[in-house]
Amino acid sequence: MRDRKERSDGSLHHRRGYCEAFDDSSAEKRAKRKQSEEWQMEENLMKDFKIYYDEEEDILYLARAGQEEEVVEISPGVNVELDKSGKLMGVEIFKASHLFKDVIKVMEKRLQAA
Repeated sequence: MRDRKERSDGSLHHRRGYCEAFDDSSAEKRAKRKQSEEWQMEENLMKDFKIYYDEEEDILYLARAGQEEEVVEISPGVNVELDKSGKLMGVEIFKASHLFKDVIKVMEKRLQAA
């Protein structure tokens, strides 16, 4: 067993220098702050997007205003649309009801409960 010394900030330091363990609460705070920043970035990214569904063709489409320059198939039945600078302009999902059938059931239950 290594000889440990508690620091004034609550962290532990192994005297031999093999490893350092930080106070869990500060690590948790950093993780929560990072997660919050990531959520905020995602919200900012998606705030300009509108969602459309073509029932006849079964295509779910997430789009923002602008001119698409390129369409890239990232997976069979899933395309992304990019502008001149490579910025995401839209996402097309073909056979959406089939792809999201399990998720739709859960979302429907949640909406009914609200």
